Amino acid sequence: MRLLYASLVAFVGSPTFAAIQVFKCSFPKEKFEFFITIYDDGAPVRIGVDTGVGNQGVSFVDELTGAISVIDFIDKGRFPSALTTILPQGDAVHSRHSLSVDALMLESQMRGTCVMRRIE
Repeated sequence: MRLLYASLVAFVGSPTFAAIQVFKCSFPKEKFEFFITIYDDGAPVRIGVDTGVGNQGVSFVDELTGAISVIDFIDKGRFPSALTTILPQGDAVHSRHSLSVDALMLESQMRGTCVMRRIE
């Protein structure tokens, strides 16, 4: 019986969990807020109204400054529509350049803050 258990543990392995960073971003002047969820296991970044939900995205970290940039994709992850850059102290800039259904550019840029909490 012990051999069977040891074989199962060796085959299945132990569970591992992704480290998750969650940012709550707020832009008071525009009355706009959203969450950014970044996973360290290769899962797509999520940008939306709550933790872990919303549009897909990708994130990049500047090793020199510690700034994080997140690109938000629409159309099932095929078209970039926004860029959010977060400095280590939490200052943030959110730039949008969405397209309307009649192919007009809807651009905006706003300053605010993103507060991070790490989830393990």
